[in-house]
Amino acid sequence: MSGELRERVAATAASLRCYVKESEKARKALEALAVEQSWDDGAQCSKYVAAVRALAAAPPPDLGAISDELAAACDAQRRALRQTLLDRLIGAAEAENIEWRRIGDQPPVLNVGGIRVELDYDKQEARLAYAKEPLARCVLDPCQILEARCDQIARLTLAWPGADELFEAIESAYRARLGREAKPFGERVNLVDLVAELVVEYERRGLCKNATIGRAELAYALDRLAREGGLARHGHRLELGTATGGSTRDKKRVLFLASGLGGGQFYLTLRFAAAVGAEGRS
Repeated sequence: MSGELRERVAATAASLRCYVKESEKARKALEALAVEQSWDDGAQCSKYVAAVRALAAAPPPDLGAISDELAAACDAQRRALRQTLLDRLIGAAEAENIEWRRIGDQPPVLNVGGIRVELDYDKQEARLAYAKEPLARCVLDPCQILEARCDQIARLTLAWPGADELFEAIESAYRARLGREAKPFGERVNLVDLVAELVVEYERRGLCKNATIGRAELAYALDRLAREGGLARHGHRLELGTATGGSTRDKKRVLFLASGLGGGQFYLTLRFAAAVGAEGRS
C-alpha cells in the first residue's frame, strides 16, 4: 500500500469512527422518541430531535472508491507475495543444483528434480506428487518444500529393487493376475491391478523391506525401468497400453507416466510378449 493511500485510509477510519459515534447517539434518541412519555419533557425532546438532525446532516463517509482502491492494492500485494515465494523456491532449488521447470501457471506447478510441486496459495500449502500420484503436503516454505521433495525422492528410490528384480517381480505379478482372470499369457491386464499383486511379490521375494509399493512407486519404477533399458528380459518384453478417450476419465483406473516410456501419458494396461530385437533394450 502506498503512503498516500495509507493516509487516506487512516482519515476515512477516523471519519467513520465519528459517524458511528453520532449514529449511536441518533439511535438512542430515536428509541427514546418512540416512547410516549419522552414528549412530556420539551427540552429533552428537542435534544433527541437535534441528535437525529445532526446525523442526517452528516452522511456516512463514501467507502466505494477507497474500497475499490484497497481491493486493487490487496490483489497487487498478494500477487507480489506469491511471485516472491515462487522466486525464492526457484532460487533455493538452483542453489542446491536441482533442475526445475514450470509446467503450470494457475495454480503454479513446477517439476523440481523429478517431483511435481503444486503451490496452493489459498490453502497455504504445497502438494508434492510423482507424475500425478500424490505423495505429501507441506507448508508454503521453500526450505520445507525442498526438504519434503528430498524425502519423497528417497522414499521412491527405496522402493526400487533394481531392474532385473523389478522385471521379474512384475512378470510374476502379471502371471498371478492372469490366473485370477483366467487369461492366457500375452493377454492384457489392467495396470493398476498389479499394485496389489506386486505387494505380495515384494514380500515373497524380500524386496525393499523398508519400503512400500503403491501407485506412485509403480509409476516411478516403470519410468526408471524404461530409462535403464530394462523392458525386455529373458525373451519377454513388457508392454504398456495407453489410455485413450473415455478410459482416462476415471483416474483410479489409469497410471500417468512422466518419462521413460515417452512420458506425459496415461496408461491403462500391461502385458508381456515375446521380445523382438536385442534383449535388454527398450
